[in-house]
Amino acid sequence: MKHILLIHVLLLIRIPSAIPAQSQASSFDTAIDGIIFGGLPFKGLVTLADFQQRLGKPVSVTTKQVENPHNSDKDAIHKLVYRGLVLDLYEITRDHNIAILDVEVSDNRWRLPAKIRIGSTREEVSRLLGKATKELNSEWEYICSDCVYENTITFKFSGEKVVTMKWKFALD
Repeated sequence: MKHILLIHVLLLIRIPSAIPAQSQASSFDTAIDGIIFGGLPFKGLVTLADFQQRLGKPVSVTTKQVENPHNSDKDAIHKLVYRGLVLDLYEITRDHNIAILDVEVSDNRWRLPAKIRIGSTREEVSRLLGKATKELNSEWEYICSDCVYENTITFKFSGEKVVTMKWKFALD
């Protein structure tokens, strides 16, 4: 009887060790999705004027006309370049609303709510987000786990430190 009880106790000790791995993977997914969607301070900005009012005058702005894939309208992609920040914004001409396509940050002057910053180490990124979906040379890419479209964040490293963070959002 003592041997059976000991086996049961040993089994109970072994089973919970599998649970944290699943919880850890789930917490990494939550952290990745959180940094992709909550890591930027642009809530409430819906027009080009809103972005420029909040962020100030850009160093440069370029605009490219594009055809709206859903109708015959001509929309615009605006590239706003600031020191340490580049934004690609899709403007729907019909209502002048903005969809963020890309955000690239290379300077901590831009106070982001993300827990990872320029200068964070590979170890810090890995500890907070787990293993990258894609690792290419000096870049680690993480893909949103709870998204219909492929929204990503990519960290570019120089040595062991983050030098650039880039968000890419898919456009429907």
